[in-house]
Amino acid sequence: MKIGGSDVTLTSSVGIEELVHHAVEVILGIWPKGVIEAAGVEGKLLQLVDLFGETECFVYRDLASQRSWAEYGWTEDNCLSMIHLLSSVSGAITCVVEDPNDPELASILEAIRVSV
Repeated sequence: MKIGGSDVTLTSSVGIEELVHHAVEVILGIWPKGVIEAAGVEGKLLQLVDLFGETECFVYRDLASQRSWAEYGWTEDNCLSMIHLLSSVSGAITCVVEDPNDPELASILEAIRVSV
C-alpha cells in the first residue's frame, strides 16, 4: 500500500513505551472519531489502551477513512485522513503525513510536538 507523504520527526521526553500511546491520545483529541490500526496487521483495530508498549500504528480520522485506505490505499480523497506513527529507541516519534502544511494536519503535529 502506498503511504507517501512527509516524515515529521519530533523529539520527546515521554518514555518510549508510552510515546505512541501519548501521540495517539493527542490525535484523538482532535479527531474524536479516530480509528487506530495496528501496524503490520492490516485491519486489526486497536483501542487506545492497547498502545502501551507499541512502537508503530496508523490513526485514521474516522472509520470511513480507515475503510477507504483498506479498500483503495492512498487516494487524493483520503490522503489527508491518516497519520502513520513510529517511535524510535532514541526517544523520537515520526509522524508520516501527506502534507504537514495542511491546516488540520499542521495543528495535529503542533499538538503532538507540544505534548511530547
